[in-house]
Amino acid sequence: MATVIGVIKPMRNFAWLIRNSFDGIVAWTQTHRAGGLVEALNGLFQVTKRQARGRFCFETMRVLLLRIAAGLDFARINPHAAE
Repeated sequence: MATVIGVIKPMRNFAWLIRNSFDGIVAWTQTHRAGGLVEALNGLFQVTKRQARGRFCFETMRVLLLRIAAGLDFARINPHAAE
């Protein structure tokens, strides 16, 4: 009896995982693309939030996002931008 319960619990966990991830699985089968790009952008956004150091306003975040994610060089138009 103990071995049956030991087998059923992992199967139940796997079924729960498939049920909760079903939309992502279907999307991957249609596009064959994973969420790597979204995860990379999320990482960049987290870095940007840390660099803002509490000065969370839309303009600051926009400038930092453009500087980090797009790799724009603002030093040519604003010499104070190069830190």
